[in-house]
Amino acid sequence: MLIDRSAAEAKAMREILETQKKHITDVVAQHSQPDLQLRLGFVEDELRQLESNRRYWDKRLQRLEDELKTEPDRIRDLYQVKATRIEPVGVVYLWPETG
Repeated sequence: MLIDRSAAEAKAMREILETQKKHITDVVAQHSQPDLQLRLGFVEDELRQLESNRRYWDKRLQRLEDELKTEPDRIRDLYQVKATRIEPVGVVYLWPETG
């Protein structure tokens, strides 16, 4: 059951990361087109914020590439059984039969 659970969670994590990557890629593509309106009449602070967002998006896309390689395996490793134990669950008394 642990193996099945680890596979399901690794798959879910991969889907989450791929969805994030697609979303950021779409946003970057949307904002990479030259917007004349963006430059006309907007506050300088908004332009600085957009540039800051672009730098973050580039860094996040790179980290997503790394996480897609490492995270599913890391999740699978969390579910590996590392140790087995035998624990006493009770005590048995042997009493000799007297005749």
